[in-house]
Amino acid sequence: MLLNEAFADFIKRGREDLGIVLAVFAAGAVLQAEPGVVGVAFTTVGSDHPVQLCYAPPNGDVTLTTGLPTNVPGYQWYFNGRPMDSKTNPASLQLSNLQPHQAGYYVLREPGGEFHSPFALSVLDLPTAHIDTTFTADVDSRGWIIGSDQSGAIYMMLPTLNSAGTTYSDQPRRIRPDGTIDQSYIFPESAGYILTVLPDGSVITSQSPYRLTPNGKPDPITLPSSLHHDSPLRLAAQDAAGRVVLGQRVTIETPSTTTMETSSSEQHWLLARINADGSEDTSFHFEPIHRGAISQLVASVSGGYLLGYYTYDVVASPARTRIIARLGDDGSLLSKLITVNSENVRWLSFAERHDGAIVVERDYKYSKSLQTHQSNGEIEDPAKSLHLNLGVGWRLMPDGALVHTNDNLPGFVRRSSTTFEADPSFFINNSHDQPPSPGLVTGFMPVGEHYLVVVGRFADWAGHPTRGLARIDLNRAHYDTPPPGGSIRRTQNGDIRDHGSLQGGDVVELAAAIESTGFMSFDWIPIFAQNLPSNPTLPRMVYVSFAAEHLGQVGLRIGNELGVAAVAPVRFELTEQVRLANLSGRIWTEPSLEKSILGFSLETRWPELTAPVLLRAVGPTLRRFGVSEFLPDPNLALFDSAANLIGTNDDWRALPPDFDPAFKVGAFPLESGSKDASLTVVLGRGTATVHLGDGPQDDRGIALLEIYEIENGFNDDGYAENRLTNLSLRSFTGQGEQVLIGGLAIQDPHGFGRSARVLIRAIGPSLSNHGVANPLKNPLLNVFSATGELIANNDRWGDAPEVEAIRIKSREVGAFELAPDSNDAAILLSLPDGSYTLHVEGVDGESGTALLEVYLIDE
Repeated sequence: MLLNEAFADFIKRGREDLGIVLAVFAAGAVLQAEPGVVGVAFTTVGSDHPVQLCYAPPNGDVTLTTGLPTNVPGYQWYFNGRPMDSKTNPASLQLSNLQPHQAGYYVLREPGGEFHSPFALSVLDLPTAHIDTTFTADVDSRGWIIGSDQSGAIYMMLPTLNSAGTTYSDQPRRIRPDGTIDQSYIFPESAGYILTVLPDGSVITSQSPYRLTPNGKPDPITLPSSLHHDSPLRLAAQDAAGRVVLGQRVTIETPSTTTMETSSSEQHWLLARINADGSEDTSFHFEPIHRGAISQLVASVSGGYLLGYYTYDVVASPARTRIIARLGDDGSLLSKLITVNSENVRWLSFAERHDGAIVVERDYKYSKSLQTHQSNGEIEDPAKSLHLNLGVGWRLMPDGALVHTNDNLPGFVRRSSTTFEADPSFFINNSHDQPPSPGLVTGFMPVGEHYLVVVGRFADWAGHPTRGLARIDLNRAHYDTPPPGGSIRRTQNGDIRDHGSLQGGDVVELAAAIESTGFMSFDWIPIFAQNLPSNPTLPRMVYVSFAAEHLGQVGLRIGNELGVAAVAPVRFELTEQVRLANLSGRIWTEPSLEKSILGFSLETRWPELTAPVLLRAVGPTLRRFGVSEFLPDPNLALFDSAANLIGTNDDWRALPPDFDPAFKVGAFPLESGSKDASLTVVLGRGTATVHLGDGPQDDRGIALLEIYEIENGFNDDGYAENRLTNLSLRSFTGQGEQVLIGGLAIQDPHGFGRSARVLIRAIGPSLSNHGVANPLKNPLLNVFSATGELIANNDRWGDAPEVEAIRIKSREVGAFELAPDSNDAAILLSLPDGSYTLHVEGVDGESGTALLEVYLIDE
């Protein structure tokens, strides 16, 4: 039984317009018997409940620990969506003498009703790694490996107490081939840090003396004349001839050329080379890099060097251009093999195989991918790549294969071939430590041809005392005889849908991307007891009409003669909330009245995010809708929360449909050549106000103020980044055509029949406390559906049956407080998807200034 990618790409996540985030069975594992693979390595995406993968052997024990306080009553454990008997306390769960039927999903519900992160428990008879028992280490688990020499000694950075014994600092230490720390190896503080370990055991350091012998004694280097003696070294690389290229970043001052200018400085990266005897190699000439940095330099197997670096032009583009180039033996730039100019790729790193091919890692925001390039930079096979989670490390083995860790099941190291196929005969894991933490692997490095050294947080490895550092015999880490059972092979990626956004009523298919020639059982499990379709024991499960009752996490247990594996669940979650799709107000204005003001609030997921919005003041186009007394020439002005003017418009300008914001949001078109006003702006989180003005003749009439959010703004996880949450319209209201009317549209983006909880207020008499001279004395608030049906009304908020809820919600959304006996009106409603109109008028036919407010309530 081996760890592998036999069960992979279970669900391919769609992101573009999905408001539902799905966990991906991305590099998974199942039971494989030919050539023998068992694994439990998956990834989840964007989950507030990240799954914790753990395992135990048959008849073994496991403790599931949540880290929550143990002295709080009311905990309830659930297994596969059902409450467990007599498992109400404490916050950790102990399971003994485990059997395959106990594999599945365990989740703790806290006293407040919240569910803790689920545990996916597999019951598998996993073999232990073949450890080199002649190597016994005792190092701090926080250390990391720098390199090794030809004797098998390892050089690490380890936390070390200072001379006073009070604080720790990371210091280079030498680990002998038998695993013991070489106490005689003293690294001088003046040397800075180790840049590279040379085959003979000497090291190149960042600062003077720049080289130490294998026993740590100074072996000083005189820096080449082209380098600056007052700046530390940043990188070093030795070639087959024993020559060492040294890299340095320096600051170069550029003097001013006129009395009006000031001097400036730039960062430059320099390379120079020394011979094996330490003398300067004057045949090496490298053109300095400025406005950039060098990330990697290695001697190429074909001669010369491979250089990884980036450059940027702060004027032309904010994106860095990342480059992998080939240098000649003399340091000249021969060719740029790979060039990437994309903000999506944060970094490039690479390793060269013995045959001259180059394995290149592209580091994205949430993941990384590896592809093989030929020696000329061309991709060897575009269809072949390896996708890893961002926290996963990888190394190139001497034979050209790759080994990499797995941050979802951190006690494992996996191997892939030169074509990125999982190696089914390679299995390294630390299954001795107590699950679900089977020894975290934080780093590793090939040592010679036959060993792999792993470093991490473990007290021992496979029962062998080797705290923090273990050495694996690669020759013995291969299994020649697979265990018996059916065979499973990887198939094409499964996909949820072929097109579009996942909506209520859609057909959703979950498919296990495997094929089996032997016995295999499948059990789809609702982790939070939501409903499943009628076929939960087949490799393929279909939701004929996806509904709200199916939301939650769905896990899959797969078993055969080797045991049962519980894999990371698929998570169906609504990531976009019910929204106020657009807000509007129809008002009457004339010169003698106070100017009408529309206020709104924009909420963003993060403070630095912005959102484009469309604002319109419609007058002349209203005649198309039967309005005769329209405002002939409206204009609008937009102010931020500090009353700073940030945008104005008088007469709108027509745009092609592809560029017209009104076309994008579905707003009715304005008449060509009309004097309506339209303004598109990009705003950040907070409040803003739109002031309505009239034309130069001080005309009177009806105008429509509108605000639309042009883009919902989805982030990389599929979560909506921004939304409108509040409308406040202050304007005159009278009778007939002069009634103040507000409009709003409630939108459930996924069609699951969700409603929005809204607080609607019509403020009249309380406006006198805020400087309004002629407030409406007794406003009547009516709410109508799109068909004209009266849904609710109110003219004294203190008489409303939900008066206490109105008081609480007003306080929560930041609305000013109303006096209990005031004639202001307020209604608290749950409104389903649709359009609504709100009328504000005087109860006894009076007129005056009123404030109409709409607040979106999150519950």
